[in-house]
Amino acid sequence: PLAVNSFIFLAQEGWYDGVYFHRVVEDFVAQAGDPSGLGAVSPGYAFDNETGNSLSFDRAGVLGMANAGVNTNGSQFFITLGPTTDSDGGYTIFGEVKEESLPILDEIALRDPNTAVDFEGATIINGIEIIEN
Repeated sequence: PLAVNSFIFLAQEGWYDGVYFHRVVEDFVAQAGDPSGLGAVSPGYAFDNETGNSLSFDRAGVLGMANAGVNTNGSQFFITLGPTTDSDGGYTIFGEVKEESLPILDEIALRDPNTAVDFEGATIINGIEIIEN
């Protein structure tokens, strides 16, 4: 899967270290993956959506690729903060937060990138641990 390979590659390269969650909408998603924190930087490549399966954004903790339209996936990703099944079929699902880590999602500070002009109080990614099953 392209999304998994890209995410692991970028995580191992430190792309996500120190990155802010630049968009956090209550009971919806926490979005990150842009080192500028503005939601506009990409790794310099894009890949196709990987949908058409039985996976669903039916609970908190599902990881999906954020995109600007069909087949524009890059480095940005989101974590669902609750069920968001309206997103099924439009975004690639590529992982999930471990059950014991789900309470951490409640600690991610809400942030609207259209109105928040600074990052004071924004939640920062300190590192990503990839666990293979």
